[in-house]
Parts: sequence; structure tokens; C-alpha cells
Amino acid sequence: MIGIDWGTSRLRAYLLDGVGAVRERRGSDAGIASLGGAGFDAALAPLLAGWPEHAPMLMCGMIGSRQGVLEAPYLACPADPAALARALVPVTIAGRRAHIVPGLSCDPPDVMRGEETLILGAGITDGLACLPGSHSKWVRLRQGIITGFHTYLTGELFAAIVHHTIVGRLMDSDDPADWSGFFDQGVDAARAPGAALTAQLFMVRAAGLLGRLPVRGMRPFASGLLIGHEISGEAPAGTVTLIGEDGLMARYARALDSFRVAHETAGAEPAPAGLFTLARAAGLLG
Repeated sequence: MIGIDWGTSRLRAYLLDGVGAVRERRGSDAGIASLGGAGFDAALAPLLAGWPEHAPMLMCGMIGSRQGVLEAPYLACPADPAALARALVPVTIAGRRAHIVPGLSCDPPDVMRGEETLILGAGITDGLACLPGSHSKWVRLRQGIITGFHTYLTGELFAAIVHHTIVGRLMDSDDPADWSGFFDQGVDAARAPGAALTAQLFMVRAAGLLGRLPVRGMRPFASGLLIGHEISGEAPAGTVTLIGEDGLMARYARALDSFRVAHETAGAEPAPAGLFTLARAAGLLG
């Protein structure tokens, strides 16, 4: 089968064998954000060249969003793999028949697309998963059922602060080699009783102006501050499973250590396993 993980910034394609092992992987920067709602066929076709034309194809991520090739309706939580498999949406793309994995919704109003497949591929059945990113997800599971989740705007907010606010104008463009100490200070500030995020964000600028925080430390301090507030808001208990990019997971692991929360890391690249599991559950593999 062919698995497609099509996100906001990246397009990844996998050719899987009969037991779900990745035989070949291809990718490009043709994420949904770069396509402007058009050109999906042209973006995907080169990645499929030479792969079996009649192989079942399953896609997850933002390709099923309002900005994608077809909006796949959200499936309400609680949801398990069988429910996701029943809700797959058929589509024709790049001259091939395919199916799109629906996103999930829950109350209070929240949505996700793609993370459900990563969680399934990571093999998590119980507990709490954290997927750091532009929109960090904290997902609760019980006996293989996704019961609910919360999204935090942490990554996107950090980028906005660095590049589009007066606070960010004083910051260095990159983290220093010794970023961890400043990051820890930010996490500790977030843990302080009565900590108010927006006030503390301006404090970053004030501390820089007054010489209480070196300019090179402002960026990692702000990162620790935002991640610390995110963890405070979630108040995790038990072991947290981290799924995502190594650099971000390292920061979340460090912050969780500060909160004395146990954590573990899921295996690399869980999307192919999640897509294969859903394709099998939906009967797409014959």
C-alpha cells in the first residue's frame, strides 16, 4: 500500500509492504500551506512515480482540511481505530483512488488532523500523549480509545513573539550553545504561583533592557516560559509519551523533568504504522 502524510509544511509518501514495513520513502516541501488550495495532483504525482498504480492509498493530515483537496468531516471523540476506519473519505488524486483519514473533534471545541494517525502508529493505548509543534496536542487515551485532547498554540505563539513583537526585537536570531540554563529559568518562572503569561512575556523584554537577562538568553527563556505554561495548564499525571521532532521533544522532556513528570519517547516516524493499521482495519488491503 501507499501511505501519505500531508501536513502544513511537508508532504511525505511511503511505499509499504504486506506487513507494513516501509520499502521506500519520498518527500517534498509541498505542504498544504505552500499550495494555496490548488496543485495537489502536480505536487503528489512525482512522489508516486514508479509505485504500483493499483496499490491502496491512504492519506492523513491537512490534506483532509478545508485547505486541502477535500474536507473530511471531523469524527467526534471518543474514537477508536475502528471508528476512524469506518469514517475514511474516498477521493481521487493524481489519477489514483485514495482515502483520507478524518480528523477528530472534542468538547470544549478542539480539533486535530494527522495526530490521531501518529498516536495509532506509536502504539499508545492508555495514558497521555504529547505531540509538540506549532499547535501542541495533549491527547488522552483509554484502552485504545482517544477520549479527548487539548491544543496549545505554543509553537506558533513563540514564532509570532520572536518575529513580530517588540519583545522579539531584542532577541538573538538563534539560541546560544548554552541555551538550557536560560530555558530552565523560563520554565521555573512559569511554575511560580500566580504566574501570568502575558505579563511574563513582557518581562522578558524588560529583563533584557535592564541587564538582568542577557540578550542571548531571551529567546530560550521565552521558549521555556511558554512550554512551562503549557505543562502547567495541562497538569499531567502519570507517564507522558512524547511524539514528534527530536529537538522539540528534548525541550519538552527537560521541562517535564522540572515538573517531575515521568515521560517516554515514542519510536521515530509513526505515521506509516498508523496508516497501515487503519488501512487494514478498513479492509483496504484485501
